[in-house]
Amino acid sequence: MLVIEKKADIQILFALGATRSMVRRIFLTEGAIIALTGAIAGLVLGILICLAQEQYGFIRMGTVSSIIDAYPVRLDTRDLVMTGILVVLITVLTSWFPAQRAANSQQ
Repeated sequence: MLVIEKKADIQILFALGATRSMVRRIFLTEGAIIALTGAIAGLVLGILICLAQEQYGFIRMGTVSSIIDAYPVRLDTRDLVMTGILVVLITVLTSWFPAQRAANSQQ
């Protein structure tokens, strides 16, 4: 979507002397910023919700006569690290193809 919307801007960059690698780098950086901002916000929000559930038990099990009245959760560091790594990998992959397309657009 970004490449289609920015086609005129890409042409201007090429007219100003930008190389294909410069345009590719611009789009990779922009894609990474967008995706990583969302990923970081999602991880922080997930951690906060998990901590709130551990502390206050907002989500109930729905049964009155159970030993545990709130849904049990546990914040695991390995899960956070694995999620962060996967998000970075997916970010690189999803940013790479539009960046390649932008760099290969007609000059």
